Amino acid sequence: MSKEKQTFGEFMFTKIVRGIRSVEYVDNMDDIRSKKVAPPLQGARVDGHVEIMFLGPMVKGTGTGVDYANYRADGLIELHVHEEIATEDGAKIAAFANGIGYWEDGALHVRENLTFFAGDRRYAWLNRVLAWGQGKSSPEGGGLRIEVYAANGPVTLLSP
Repeated sequence: MSKEKQTFGEFMFTKIVRGIRSVEYVDNMDDIRSKKVAPPLQGARVDGHVEIMFLGPMVKGTGTGVDYANYRADGLIELHVHEEIATEDGAKIAAFANGIGYWEDGALHVRENLTFFAGDRRYAWLNRVLAWGQGKSSPEGGGLRIEVYAANGPVTLLSP
């Protein structure tokens, strides 16, 4: 498989995600993350609380979220993310993402499917968008960087 970055649809925004705290439901999570031990057969649950910056042409703002991640016995991480976005112009948007993650070369790689809820009329077009994100963390720190694209064609076609 090619290592080239592939994109789908129209670019929406970049998310910069930084962890602020976590709740771990197993005793040896550091060993599981570093692959010293495998996750138990039932998986290893971690609730990762995060701060997020949304930087893009379609959504700009800040937010918080929780990833209810399950480290599976095969080494993949099931992502189940709920986010609150506060836009620069005062709107509130809810985002949900699911997907997979994995550790490789000291970096966390993620692939997400995203949906949104916006009650604010200025962002109601988001309610009809299915988005796809891909990204990775830097081994040196600085957070997880995820680029998000509308997966269902040009967003301008979805506006009311």
